[in-house]
Amino acid sequence: LSLLLPFIKHMMVKNSRHERHSILRTIIIFSTVTQYCLYSSIYFGVAALVPPSSDQDATTSTTTSDKSYYQFRHKTVIIPHDDKKFRGGEDAAQTSANFLVVADGVGGWAKHGVNPGFFSRKLVQTIVELGHDKNKNKEAKKSKDDFSFLFDIVHEANHVTAAEHKGSATCTTLQLLSNENKEPMLKTLNVGDSGYSIHRWNGKSFDLRYVSTVGQKRFNFPHQLGGNHGDSVRTVGMTQTHLDLDPALDVIIVVSDGVTDNLYPHQYHDDCLTSLPLTSLSWVADCIARKAYWLGKDSTFDSPFAQTGRESGYYRGTGGKHDDITVVIAQITADSSNTAYDNDIYFNDSITLYTGAVSPDMPAKPAIKEEEEPILVEQEL
Repeated sequence: LSLLLPFIKHMMVKNSRHERHSILRTIIIFSTVTQYCLYSSIYFGVAALVPPSSDQDATTSTTTSDKSYYQFRHKTVIIPHDDKKFRGGEDAAQTSANFLVVADGVGGWAKHGVNPGFFSRKLVQTIVELGHDKNKNKEAKKSKDDFSFLFDIVHEANHVTAAEHKGSATCTTLQLLSNENKEPMLKTLNVGDSGYSIHRWNGKSFDLRYVSTVGQKRFNFPHQLGGNHGDSVRTVGMTQTHLDLDPALDVIIVVSDGVTDNLYPHQYHDDCLTSLPLTSLSWVADCIARKAYWLGKDSTFDSPFAQTGRESGYYRGTGGKHDDITVVIAQITADSSNTAYDNDIYFNDSITLYTGAVSPDMPAKPAIKEEEEPILVEQEL
């Protein structure tokens, strides 16, 4: 305005009274608008520099602290029963950095015109989604002390799935956490005859550290989730906590009963899980899946299914049990980068689903890179 003063004085002298009033009105409006813009720019500029409130800081830090320090590296291979490949089989798996879930849709529903795979696929997907959503909402803290978190998400997923699809399924859920000392902690909830095992490298071979227990009413009649048509997870679900974990040496394998009916977990060590480091998780998973597949089609093989059936008195035959097969293999890592797609040189996808023929000949095991030395374990004298 000071720059315009000489011009304003000149205009006030040279113009008529009416014109001078018009000039004054223009000057007043111009001044008002200029002051508003100036104060607005100062206000919004200062507001942009104000740090977040203490409430915002608390929310951010809580969300970060709820995340597990450790994560899964994982791969999955699914081989459907020959007669069910056209619809993708009845098994399902859903995996993430902190959850491994396997479900086996109960085949008897197919007699009623129901695709059992719809239920199992929706179930595992919903469990993982609920697990991550509720974890963000701070509901997972209590899971470190008890199993209420796992029971809650599996129970809710069961009824959400049943509201959308008819059917039922067995289900195995593993959740990876870290304790207050930043040590890995594995919590599991198992319903039915899918299951998992933990294997540890001793420097020369693998030892079988743990095998989950089958939950069933009688032989070949497992507990199962199916909304109001199935069992209550709070009644039949079997839980376990694993604290003595060694991320450098442990391998976790989750399977459907198409594997356990044809292979004992210690037999994975014969020609599939034989050395550490694992250059390809997917190769090991595929090896176990193919082995179970072909043994399941062997009528002369004295399978675990046949042995258990004879012991129970419900089955007198021999041979393998041809069924859908799912194998999830995982290792625990503190590296959060690329946990599902870690440049695996065998299968790049997180989950590989067979849709065609299964070759009886396994491809050669991927070679260990020159810079990778076998992991040795110091033995106590």
